[in-house]
Amino acid sequence: FPSPHTQNSKTQIVLHKNQAKYPLPQKMEVTLENFQDFYMPIFVFVFLAIFYYYKSRPKPIYLLDYACFKPPPIYRAPLPSCLEVAYMFFKDNPRLVRFHRRVLERTGLGSETCLPPAILYFPPDPTMEDARDEARLVIFSAIDEVFSKTGLGPEDVDI
Repeated sequence: FPSPHTQNSKTQIVLHKNQAKYPLPQKMEVTLENFQDFYMPIFVFVFLAIFYYYKSRPKPIYLLDYACFKPPPIYRAPLPSCLEVAYMFFKDNPRLVRFHRRVLERTGLGSETCLPPAILYFPPDPTMEDARDEARLVIFSAIDEVFSKTGLGPEDVDI
């Protein structure tokens, strides 16, 4: 019942009368029954449909194994050889020779560094055909190594 300390006692009286007319637990029970009768099957169906969708999708596999290209020893270009080629190619411009030496020294290239044949020979003669041959060599040897490691074939790979 209304408190004597409240200013709006009529509102509280109406509130108390409505609570007496429709008790809260009974109202919740009716709402729950309606939910179970109508919405629960829909909810279960939607949940199962979403669950089935996510479980039936094919699982994407991005990386089975990897392989790095290991060039034959003929492609090795130790640092002194690279500097010699740079000196022979840019002998008229000592600034470019110094620049190439600094770049080669700071990149951490060692005696196992390999370069494509088009750059190894003097004078360098890079052509599109050489670039294609280099790409074929690198790509196909790495892919062949992955296939041999995993036991898969090209027909097992999908894009």
